Amino acid sequence: SILSSDNRGPTQGFLVFGRIMTEGIIQKLREQTRLNLNITPLTDEQQKHPAKDKYVMTEVDADHLEISAYLPGLDGAPLLLLEAQLPREISRNGLSSIRYAMASTILLSLLIFLVVLLALQRTILKPVTLLHDVVRTRQSGDKLARTGYKSDDELGQLAIAFDEMVDTIDQAEHKITTQRDKLLEINKQKNKFFSIIAHDLKGPFNSLLGFSSMLADSSRKFDRKKIEEYSQDVHASATRVFRLLENLLEWSRVQMGHLKLAPKVINLNDVIENNIALFTPIVKDKSLTLILSKTEPIEVFCDFHVVDTVIRNLINNAIKFTPNGGKVSIN
Repeated sequence: SILSSDNRGPTQGFLVFGRIMTEGIIQKLREQTRLNLNITPLTDEQQKHPAKDKYVMTEVDADHLEISAYLPGLDGAPLLLLEAQLPREISRNGLSSIRYAMASTILLSLLIFLVVLLALQRTILKPVTLLHDVVRTRQSGDKLARTGYKSDDELGQLAIAFDEMVDTIDQAEHKITTQRDKLLEINKQKNKFFSIIAHDLKGPFNSLLGFSSMLADSSRKFDRKKIEEYSQDVHASATRVFRLLENLLEWSRVQMGHLKLAPKVINLNDVIENNIALFTPIVKDKSLTLILSKTEPIEVFCDFHVVDTVIRNLINNAIKFTPNGGKVSIN
């Protein structure tokens, strides 16, 4: 466009540059493009009825193709006809290149697919498989099974959280098992305690019942001195029963872990004589002879309640399993 000197409009006109398309110029184009091309003006008929396609390709022979195209003028209408012959080797090479490109694309796609599959196997399928295997293994009874999978991704964090959850479950199960065993032991101690109470109190209560029964049935026959004697026996028996029950309760505290052992120096002869007194009525009822070998005082360092229980059980069993009229010796 031709404008004013300060580049302002309106357009004053147009300056058109052109070049004469001589044979020499066309020859230079042939040399530059290495194609057998020709450029000719369109005939009146061609201008009136131009081809619909911009480019037209026709087969000259088995080795050559001819391509024609219209070149427009300034008004955009077809003005020149460009014709060029191409050796089919170019198209054949292009087809080979296309096939090579397609084959390369397919191989590359397969390679990418394998890489993605391996990545999925490593990052997704492997931890999921590990989780599944651990669940099945634990169901079969293996409490040591863990995934052992460690990674910074989401599935790695999930595997770590799963292992921590399994550890928590195992700790809870261990705690429950320990508490169950402890409850069973407490229940066992309870049963043992009741058994010992029934065993140890039976003899002293028989003595108490025997003295009290004699007092109740024969009090009218006895004189005051005899009644006082039996009353003292009843009181002594009741006192021994109370002391025995107190000892049993303290023994139970020891068994339950609520009371620590308190060993001290005691006279073993006193412990034996006190326990013999508990069973005097039974000894009389079975007509037994109970002999205690007198010795010098025997001082031992022990817990009184535990040793008292042991000696009482030994004397009780000896009296219980000795036939009527028999003899029990304590040495």
